[in-house]
Amino acid sequence: ESRRFLYLHFDKVWNKMMGLAGLKGIAQGYIVTAPSMLVMTFVGDESTLGVLQSISAIVSAVVLYLLGRFTAPRHRIWIFSAGLVLFALGGAFNTVLYSASGVIAFMLCLVLARPLMDMGYFPIQMRVIDYVSGKEGRSSYTYIFIHELGLYIGRFFGCGLFIVITLLISDVAALRYTILIIGAIQLLSIAVAGNITRHLDNADRNRQNQ
Repeated sequence: ESRRFLYLHFDKVWNKMMGLAGLKGIAQGYIVTAPSMLVMTFVGDESTLGVLQSISAIVSAVVLYLLGRFTAPRHRIWIFSAGLVLFALGGAFNTVLYSASGVIAFMLCLVLARPLMDMGYFPIQMRVIDYVSGKEGRSSYTYIFIHELGLYIGRFFGCGLFIVITLLISDVAALRYTILIIGAIQLLSIAVAGNITRHLDNADRNRQNQ
C-alpha cells in the first residue's frame, strides 16, 4: 500500500527527538573524518591509520557485545551519557595536547564513545517512533524519513562550523578546537534524551493505569 509519509506537524516528543537527531548529526562528520585527518597529521601514514581503524573496529565490537550482554533498557540513558562525555573528553585531550599523544588519547576515547553513543541513541529513537506512530496513526517510515533530515541538518551545521573556522582563522585552529566545541554542544543531548525518556515513561505508566 502506498501511504503518505511527508508531514509538517508532529507530536511534541517527536520534535524533541528531532533536536536530538540534529545534535547527533553535528558530530557524525567529525567521527568519520577527524580521526583520519589527525592521524595523517601527527601519527603516521595510511598504514598507521588502517591499523588504528582495525583495532577500533575490534574494540567497538567487544564493547557492544559486553554492553548488550550485561545491561538492561533502564541503563541506556547512562550508556548514552557516558559516550557523550567520552567524546567531549577526547576533544579536550586533542585541544590541550594537539600532538601525537593527544591524537592517540582522542582515538582511545572515540573508540569507546562510538558504541556507547549508538547503543544509547538507537533504542530511544525506536521507542519514540513506536510511540508517535501509534499515537498519530502514521507509518513508521514517516518518522524514519524525517529523522534523516534532522541528521543532515546537524551534519550541515557541524561541517559548516569546521569550514568557517578554517576560512576565518586557519586549518590548524579548525582541527584543534572544533572537535572540543562539537563535544561540548553534544553534551546537550544528555538533557534532551533524559526529557524524552521521562516523557515516554510517564506515557507508559498512564497507559497501564487506564
